Amino acid sequence: MATTYNFMIDRGSSVPAIIFKFPYDFTGSTFELTVKPSGGNAFVLSTEDDTLAMEHGVGVLVTSNGSQVSGATTTVTWAYTPEQSRLITKAEYELQQTDADGDQAIWLRGTITGIGGLNND
Repeated sequence: MATTYNFMIDRGSSVPAIIFKFPYDFTGSTFELTVKPSGGNAFVLSTEDDTLAMEHGVGVLVTSNGSQVSGATTTVTWAYTPEQSRLITKAEYELQQTDADGDQAIWLRGTITGIGGLNND
């Protein structure tokens, strides 16, 4: 089952980027982020078309008992545009991973709340 994570962004802004970090090596996978603004059309971003960035590395994971385990990591980054953030007053999203065999998993879902946006540019 997907983890629920809700977050906020400043409407009309393009920073900071939204970063999703996983303690797994997802080499060979693709990710899709679907964002559905309330009252608007959904838009889909993907690592296949470079609207999402994906990096692999090594990191440290702290387990629930406090021990540290090093291992592979995958980071997926959404560098949203001012136009995308302006669309969001309230939105739902899902982050889906497809592996090399075609198996799919939804890792995250939740809501995005757009705050501010009083400026008109």
